[in-house]
Amino acid sequence: MKVKILFNKKKPWAKTIAKKIKLLLKSRGYRFGKGADATILIGGDGTIYYNKKNIEGKIVAIGSEKSKVCQISKERWGEVESLLKGKAEERITLDVYLNGKKVGQAINDAVLHSRNFRILKIDVSVDGKFFSFQGDGLIASTPTGSTAYALSEHGAVLQPSLNAYELVPIAPYMRSVFPFVTDKKTKITFAGTASLVLDGQEIIKLKSKDVIEIRIGKKILFARLGGTLSSPYAPLTR
Repeated sequence: MKVKILFNKKKPWAKTIAKKIKLLLKSRGYRFGKGADATILIGGDGTIYYNKKNIEGKIVAIGSEKSKVCQISKERWGEVESLLKGKAEERITLDVYLNGKKVGQAINDAVLHSRNFRILKIDVSVDGKFFSFQGDGLIASTPTGSTAYALSEHGAVLQPSLNAYELVPIAPYMRSVFPFVTDKKTKITFAGTASLVLDGQEIIKLKSKDVIEIRIGKKILFARLGGTLSSPYAPLTR
């Protein structure tokens, strides 16, 4: 098996673990480089999103105890080979378009948010059905991202393998709209000053009346630990 190792260079512990893993896997006959069957990401959830364009094969992620998406914590890095040898689960991503041009991909979420603390008027079209509301913004969240920002805005926790995403209004005026789940293409326009944020990493400044389009993108593979990933419902019981 060929693997790729990516780590957060700002975290000394991530660099240390990367070296240990490379030595371990090299001694077991693993190869390294491009065209990998799996990518090991060390540093936390943000490391996954930051490196999403460089991921090949299934994802094996190592983070801190606070990580929501990483399969194992840094203290358990020795379990990495079990993840490499085990099964994987498909999860959707989101393709994000601005005025007809693809501007990025989201593993977690794509967020439209007001930039100047003023309310936005947002118009949404889903599969030919329209609705409008006023609020601070709108989250388009994958099942992977449903335990993050979307959950804090009263979104549902989605089963990780679900082939759909949810739209979650941010502070809607008078609670006029509610989160809902769809597998259809979504078009979003707005009036006001706003930004589009992809996975908390990429920030795109928008102009009033820009057209944002959300579509289900390619699927990525998350390695399983012991046959199952950690429960998506864990955040509800912490």
